[in-house]
Amino acid sequence: MNAYRTACYMATLAVAGFSQAQFQQMGSSSSHLATLRSLNSGTKLIETFDPGATTCTIYNPDLTVYRVLNYPAPPAGMAWGSIWYVTEELFDTDPATVEFMLDAYGTGGPDNAVFVFREDGTQLFGQHPGGISSSTGGGLSDQAPIFSHAGQAYMVIYDSGNIDAGTKTYLLPGSLPCMDCTGYPNALVLGVTGPDGTTTSPEIQLFPNPAQGNATLAVGDSSPDAISIIDASGRLVRNQLPSKGSRTQLSLAGLGNGHYTVLVGRAGKRLAALPLVISGK
Repeated sequence: MNAYRTACYMATLAVAGFSQAQFQQMGSSSSHLATLRSLNSGTKLIETFDPGATTCTIYNPDLTVYRVLNYPAPPAGMAWGSIWYVTEELFDTDPATVEFMLDAYGTGGPDNAVFVFREDGTQLFGQHPGGISSSTGGGLSDQAPIFSHAGQAYMVIYDSGNIDAGTKTYLLPGSLPCMDCTGYPNALVLGVTGPDGTTTSPEIQLFPNPAQGNATLAVGDSSPDAISIIDASGRLVRNQLPSKGSRTQLSLAGLGNGHYTVLVGRAGKRLAALPLVISGK
């Protein structure tokens, strides 16, 4: 854009009542960061995972440091592949600590391993050989290694990560609080993804909206197992179990006026993200 067009553009914004000063920069980072939604305390940012490093930093929305994830060097002859579920209540029952999964692969030939670490680098789980995806073919599996059923969280680990490998399942001590955890499960949400990145399902509706004391969530035949309400800052303010049937009454008691998002999920994956406005209270 040349100088003349820039001046005309800025003049147009000024006439329309817009100002660059309305956009307040909260922070900056030299690292590439991505949105991390899997922590109970709300949306954070996480830096790109570096297999050659030994730390991965999580940031608050203003780019102050929230937590630093520590992990050791991979086993001999292996390299770290990806960082997966980053949560506070999935791999143990202590919400004060953050846990995460790392998978590793062999650098000299076929070899796989899966580990779970606490943020200080303490190993909580390890299976070697072990893999977290297996190709069953025919679109029968979404290959997400962790899922919820009847209020319990389960982890699926394959004995070597290939189609002929045996399978082990583990009952996890915590719960699956996230609608879309970091890593591959983030791409396995259901419904239709809109241009703003939210996921919606046409059969899931929220009314009245704006609401005051209560709102009704109609889910059709989607059969969710988790409902969460997040405030405008990304902070989780309420969890609620769905009612039996197609409608659930959401109590908004204790929530102030403002903009919220209602997350509807099943088996750890997001079915819908519905905007909610509370006003008139």
